[in-house]
Amino acid sequence: LETHESVLCLSLSSGLSGTYQAAAAAARLVDGARVRVVDTRQLSITLGLVVEAVGEAIAAGAGLDDAAAVAQSAARNTKLFATFPSLDTAARGGRVSPALARVARLTGLKPLLSLDDDGRAEKAGAHLGFAAALRGVARRARRYAAGRPVRLLIAHANAVGAAEYLAERLCRTFGTSEIPLVNLAAVLAAHTGPGAVGLGVRRLD
Repeated sequence: LETHESVLCLSLSSGLSGTYQAAAAAARLVDGARVRVVDTRQLSITLGLVVEAVGEAIAAGAGLDDAAAVAQSAARNTKLFATFPSLDTAARGGRVSPALARVARLTGLKPLLSLDDDGRAEKAGAHLGFAAALRGVARRARRYAAGRPVRLLIAHANAVGAAEYLAERLCRTFGTSEIPLVNLAAVLAAHTGPGAVGLGVRRLD
């Protein structure tokens, strides 16, 4: 604050972490008028899409209030869809039961996950086979876009081929030539296991 007029902190989802509560408490201690904390209810690539929207607004001259409003609007119009080739890592971490992971492995069912309006993980369906699950992600992205222009971002955990497969389908669906692919952060990959693929979709005004 010695060199800037204000600070805008875009927190990952309070439904998944205590980061927002800690940042909000710190902001009140420092200067609640000049330090603003927004609970994006997003994480990873979808949080990145919100940050991108805010960065564009600030570059265009937005002040603290307007930038915070952009963050809230972008967060409401951003959705995560993810799928995993295996639930074994999640079972080892205690996030799903070993029995469920075993059934998924024996049947070939691949789960799809998303975040609800409160930023908590929710089931978004399942498909037989990982390729079918990736196609399911693409279909859900199209439905979520509802005909509006979108910004897309794909993350993967050592699954470049699967990410490129999804990107190719999305490029055809949305008429775009390229979709950025990024490596999933190690701390998240430790929860998802290798092979996970996630898609962030931000609807534009």
